[in-house]
Amino acid sequence: MEIEIKAWRIMRLLALYRIILATLLVVLINTGYLPDPLGESRPNLFNTAVVIYVLSAFISIYPLLLKTPKYTWQVYAHTSIDILVFTVMMHASGGISSGVGMLLVVSVANASMLLAGRMSIFFAAMASIAVLIEQFYSQINLQTNQFNYSMAGLLGLALFVTSALSAVLAKQARENADLAHQRGVDLANMAELTEQVIRQMGTGVLVVDHGHHVRLINESARRLLDAPSQTVGTHLQQFSTELNLKLHLWMSDPAGLIGKQRIDTLPASLLIQIVPISRDGDENNSGALIFFRGRRFGR
Repeated sequence: MEIEIKAWRIMRLLALYRIILATLLVVLINTGYLPDPLGESRPNLFNTAVVIYVLSAFISIYPLLLKTPKYTWQVYAHTSIDILVFTVMMHASGGISSGVGMLLVVSVANASMLLAGRMSIFFAAMASIAVLIEQFYSQINLQTNQFNYSMAGLLGLALFVTSALSAVLAKQARENADLAHQRGVDLANMAELTEQVIRQMGTGVLVVDHGHHVRLINESARRLLDAPSQTVGTHLQQFSTELNLKLHLWMSDPAGLIGKQRIDTLPASLLIQIVPISRDGDENNSGALIFFRGRRFGR
């Protein structure tokens, strides 16, 4: 489920990329600032390809918002359309030397991030074959200086390398995310276990922050302090005036209150021990862990 949520998030970003690219091409064509050699060889074919790309980019928003069909099928459709349209644009711009083929690299990399295994390589092979077909078509139609099989081979190699690297990096990112999620679950379980153990202890336990607010208290501490209704987050003063005073003295001079101390003015005579705890190693933002027992537990 977590993988699908992240995949849909990436799909939305890719949809935004396609819309921006399509809009930019339309603006450049209509303003006459389309850089050479884009559309130089066959401008009408190039414009047609741009129109198809614009329509596909905006139409893809609807199934993306509905999240149906499954994101993998949408990736198949988007990547196939990209390969077809960009190959036609490349042909209409004078072939592989136009540089339009680099858009194929981006599309294959996007597909490899979202797909795993053979399908990521499949689209690299599909794009490479499309480039070779374009070169062959240009040659048999005697469009001189528009075919270059060495550059087509290098582009195909770049497509395969990009696909492999993107797939490996995406797999590693997913594994790291899964590991981080599992560690988060383990830490949450450990924290819950620790809290349950503390709550069941016979010794009273209090965790107090630097502002003397109680952050954790177990049932034994509530019973010994005769504070059954006070909520976590309340000032320690509301639990015990004597204990709050003792903590204040300890924070003023931690070295002066080493070891166990007795408080005899509470409903139960308590033997307390205060242990410092710090937040991120910041002593100025430190709190305290207070252990205490009643007289009936012995010294």
